[in-house]
Order: sequence, then C-alpha cells, then structure tokens
Amino acid sequence: MYVKNFTYLRNRENNMNQFTKSKTTLIIFASLLSLSLVAGTIKTDNPERKRSNSEAFSETVYEKFENLQEMISDENYVEARIGLEDLTKRRLNGFEEAMINQYIGWIDSSEGKYVEAANRFQNAIDSGALPNQVHFGLMHKLAEMYYVTNNNKKAIETLHQYYSEVDEIKDSILSLEANVYLKMKEYNKAISVLEKAIALADEPSEDLNLLLYATHLELSHEKEAAKVLDTLIKINPSKKDYWNSITKKQ
Repeated sequence: MYVKNFTYLRNRENNMNQFTKSKTTLIIFASLLSLSLVAGTIKTDNPERKRSNSEAFSETVYEKFENLQEMISDENYVEARIGLEDLTKRRLNGFEEAMINQYIGWIDSSEGKYVEAANRFQNAIDSGALPNQVHFGLMHKLAEMYYVTNNNKKAIETLHQYYSEVDEIKDSILSLEANVYLKMKEYNKAISVLEKAIALADEPSEDLNLLLYATHLELSHEKEAAKVLDTLIKINPSKKDYWNSITKKQ
C-alpha cells in the first residue's frame, strides 16, 4: 500500500541524470532512494513485549471482519470502511477495536489520508492489545505516516519507542530514521544512522551508499564522500555518473 507514496522509485534511472548537478539536488534525490529495503538486523536486549490482554475476535465479529478483509484485498474501500465503522458501534474488546483501527488506517493510507491513518495506527498501538508482529509492524508504518506528513518529531519519537521495545532492528528502519534526520537537516545524525544500516546489509547497498555520499557532500566532507564514491563504483562499475563525478573533481 505504501508504494504509492514512493513513486519516485519508478523514475530512478531518469533521475540519475541529475547526479552531478548540485549537492542539494543530490541529497533530496538520494533520500528518496534509500527507502528501498535491504536485509539485515541488530539484535537488542529488550525484554519480550507483553500484550495488555489475551483477547481475540468473538465469533460474530470475526465472521464480519473476514468479509471486510476480502473487500480491502479487492480494493473495495468504500464498502469496507462502512462495514468497519459499523462494527465500531458494537460492544468490542480491546483486540477487536485495535484491529478495526488498524484496518481503517490502512484504508486511509491507501486513499492518501495519511494524517487520519496515523491517528488510527496510533490508537491501535496505544491499546497494547495487538500481537508483537502486528504491533511492531504497525509502529514502522506509523513512523512512515509521520515521515510523509512531515511530522518529523513524531516520526523520531515513534522510531525510538520502537527501538526500546522490539527484539531486533532492521536496516530498513534505520534507513527511514536517516531520511527523517535529513528532513530535519540533522546531517551528522543521518550519517551515523546510515553507517549502521550499511554495516548491517548482507550485500553492499547502492541506495544507502548513495544517500551517505550525498549527505557527506551536503556537509562538504570531501574526503569522506570520495571514499563512499569509491564504494559506489565497486558496487556498480558500469554507472557512468559515478565515473563522471570523479572526473569532475579532478
């Protein structure tokens, strides 16, 4: 559902022609690239999160909810929303309320209503009723919603809360955090986070290194940028823009 928010990825090759134009153009372009996912995790010492209760769907609510899930899968969002909101008029347990908030949030996000989606996701998370996999996945999506709506402070707060609870931290989360810091123009923090994400990757990530390169350029860290550019050439030696950048510097 979030691919719609990041349509710039489809235009990656066209945008690469802007690679050598300016530091500012490059930092913006690279920050958009870096949200592509790469593999890798940091294990934490956080204690296992406990749900606030062990409630599940009642039989009658589950039957209706299952049909509504199918509507959402078929992108029949109007009827699905009506059905979900109708369910909220029932007497629900904490788990049922959280799941309904989550799914209405998904519909909101698919319709570009990111502020409304963030509110729904936040309510579902605050309930404490969701199982860990859903809870942590929703925290990631909530941070993304804050990111795309430029609510940078809340995005960082959500990510730090995530770090304090989750049992492992993925490099894709770190990439998101780095992008938030870039929006806030806190470039040194972005570099620190990016270096962690790059170190986690199973394979060298061109996108993350490109973002790191652009961030060093933004701070006029010429030596550091040159080292990262060398890495980019090793990752993708056929990319002429990287070679042109070296020639331009000489």
